This record gives sequence, structure tokens and C-alpha cells, in this order.
Amino acid sequence: MTSTGADHAYWRSLNELAETAEFRALLEREFPDAPEGLTTSSRRQFLKLMGASLALAGMAGCRWPREYIAPYADRPANRDPGVPVHYATTMDLGGVGTGLLAKSYDGRPIKLEGNPKHPGSLGGTSAIHQAAVLGLYDPDRLKLPVRSTQKGRKNRTWAEFDRWADEHFAALRAARGHGLRVVSEASSSPTLAAVRKRFLTVFPQARWYEYEPLTRDNQREGTRMAFGAPMRPLIDFARADVIVALDDDFLDQHPAAVPYTRGFASRRTADDGSMNRLYVVESHLTLTGSNADHRYAERRVDVSIRLAQLGAELANRGLEMPAGVAQKL
Repeated sequence: MTSTGADHAYWRSLNELAETAEFRALLEREFPDAPEGLTTSSRRQFLKLMGASLALAGMAGCRWPREYIAPYADRPANRDPGVPVHYATTMDLGGVGTGLLAKSYDGRPIKLEGNPKHPGSLGGTSAIHQAAVLGLYDPDRLKLPVRSTQKGRKNRTWAEFDRWADEHFAALRAARGHGLRVVSEASSSPTLAAVRKRFLTVFPQARWYEYEPLTRDNQREGTRMAFGAPMRPLIDFARADVIVALDDDFLDQHPAAVPYTRGFASRRTADDGSMNRLYVVESHLTLTGSNADHRYAERRVDVSIRLAQLGAELANRGLEMPAGVAQKL
């Protein structure tokens, strides 16, 4: 602590010169200028104590919480509380049914997977199917009927809804459903089809409309031109050697994208020496276009020109097309 020259010696304080006990204790402290409250233990000792405390607290928090399972009053056969149950079900999306396998605990579904034995899924699912189970546990899901008026929306009880429905539908039944409109999502459910038929029998002047955000009107119109009636084609991509998609994202935005993807992917390996080939004409990049062997970017209004060129080339090669389709081309 001293600085010596040739003839002089220097000290920083009188305590250093006297070498008192207090000065020596100050030299041994890790932080000489720290407050007096922190001088009773070193930083290393503090870290040891805190580490041990956190470790003990963490171990205490790792215990499984104690929970109690409420038993069934009348337990169903072959059902044990806390043991998962798997069952087959279907989900309708855009009018296309997809076979699923649901995993359920005590009557509460928690996970959905594709049913490998169902032709609508072939063991696969989409993100929409995976997220569908969250709707069952949505805290904002409606628990009571809601009536919308010009003054806003207000919750009603089921008893109030029953009284309103009795009066309202009695008047509509007398008017044979005049002025009554029903808007629903597209569905291939035979049960819903039977309900719709009975509903329109009771209210013959009512109208039932189906609406989907991603409509397939062009598909229905194309099948009507080709076969005389609107239909939903079922395409087996596993048997197709050459695929042409004209502004159609069948691997992502199609209601049957799950089985279509499975069938398409089954021919993307060269193990048997017969890979398929995909040609895509589209106005913006899609999942189908990103998987294409040959992709052509065109304006949407020019896609029909490509279709006409393709139809003319196929006709020149001897392919017979329906009269309605040939006239449109």
C-alpha cells in the first residue's frame, strides 16, 4: 500500500502507517467500500445460500398436485376414470367429411388425429382439424341465447327463447315460411339433409342458403357443364401420372386437401420408378405451386386462356370432350 521512491515513503492514511487491526480487516474484505449491512457474509456465501434456497423451492414445486376424481354415479361399461378412451368420429369442413380419431378423458375430447381407415383423411389431418377441439373449451363460447336488436345484443335465458320461438314460428307456420331465411355452412351430413328436408316441408316458402368463405362454385359449374348436374369430384391423385392445376390450391385450400395431399405425396417417391408430375398455372404463389415441377405465373384473367390452349391441344391429340365444355373452350 506504500509507494516508495529513492529517498521517500508514502502512505494513504494514518491507519495504514500504524497498521491497525481495523485497517487489516478492511484489506481482507472483498468489497471495502460496501455498506456495513453486507459485510457479514461474502458474495460467494450469499450465492451459495440463494442457490440452495432456490433448489429447495424448485423441488417442492415439482410435486404432482393432489387431485380427486369424482366417480360415476352409474359408471358406463368398460369405462375407468382417468383412462383415455379413443373413438372414431367425423368432422365436416366445407361440405367434405373427414374421418378422425378422438382421444377423450372422462367424456372430454382433448386430441384429434386422422383415421387411417377413412377415405376422407387416410390418417392425416389439417391445422383446422387440430384446432377444432379448442372450440369446446373457448371461454368466450356462448352459454346462453343472444338476441340482436337495433339497440345491441343481449343475453336471454332458454325459457325466454322458448317463449319467443313459440310465438315467432307459429306466425311463420301460418304464413308457410314466407320471409324466413336460413344461412348455414356447407355440409354433407345426411342427418342435416333430413332436417333441411323436414324444415322446408313445414315452411315451403322459406329459403335455405349455404355459405362458405372458400366457395367451390367454379367446381360445381364445371361438373354441371361436363356431366349435366353439379357434383363434387373425388380425385384419386395416387393413380395420376400427370396433374394440371389451374389456379387451384388443392393441397391447402381445398376442403379435401387432407386426402388429396396423401394421394399426391404417395407418388412423389421414385422407389417404383413412376413419379407423378405436377403442372401449376396460378396468379399467386400457393402451397400447391411451391410443390410443382413446372409452375407458370399468370394473371387470373389469363388462366382461362391457358385452359383453352390445353383443351385445344388435347382435342388435337384425339381426346373427346363433352359438348358443353368444348363450346366453352
